[in-house]
Amino acid sequence: MELHPYLDALPYYEKWYQEEDRAVATQLVEAEVVRSGGRKPPKPSLDDFTTPFKISERMQNAVEAAGRGEKLQSIDINRYINLQAPGNPGSLIQSAVALEYLRSREDNLELLRKHGESAWKNHINALKETLQYMEREIQTTRKKSQVCNRKRKHYQLEIGERLADQETQFGNLLLNSIQCCVATALTSR
Repeated sequence: MELHPYLDALPYYEKWYQEEDRAVATQLVEAEVVRSGGRKPPKPSLDDFTTPFKISERMQNAVEAAGRGEKLQSIDINRYINLQAPGNPGSLIQSAVALEYLRSREDNLELLRKHGESAWKNHINALKETLQYMEREIQTTRKKSQVCNRKRKHYQLEIGERLADQETQFGNLLLNSIQCCVATALTSR
C-alpha cells in the first residue's frame, strides 16, 4: 500500500482507505498543490514510512557529543522571537482567502450534516405536492378539453344541419327561378 504524506497527516484519519479512494484523493491533493502555485510533491517511497526512526544530522551530532560527555549547547531561541511570515503580502492574502473558504466549507458541511436529511425530505415532499398539483391540473384540463370538444362537435353538427337546410332551400329557389324563366320564355313566344 502506497502512503501519501498529505493524506496521512490529516487529523481525522482513522482507518485505512481503499486503494481507489486513496488514489483519487492523492490526485485531487496533487492537482490542488499545483493549482495553488506549489510544486508537485515527490512520490514517497515505502522506506520513508517503514523506517521507524530517522535522526537529523544535527541531532546525530548532539547525540555523539553527549556520548563523548560534552555539555549540550543551549537552544538559540532568537529565531522564534519576532517571527516574520514567509512569502509576500499577496501570499498572505491568498492564505487568508483560502482559510475563509475552508471555514465556509466547514460551516456548510456541518449544516449539511445537521439539516441535510430533513432538507432533502422537505424537498422530496415539496416535489410530491407539486406532482400531485400537476396531476390535478392535467385532469381538470382534460375535462375542460372534453367539454369544449363536445360543445364544438354539437355546434358543428347543428351548423351542419342548418347548412344542409340552407343548401336545400337554395337549390329549391334556384330550381323555382329556372322554372319561372322557362315559363316566361314559353309564354312570350
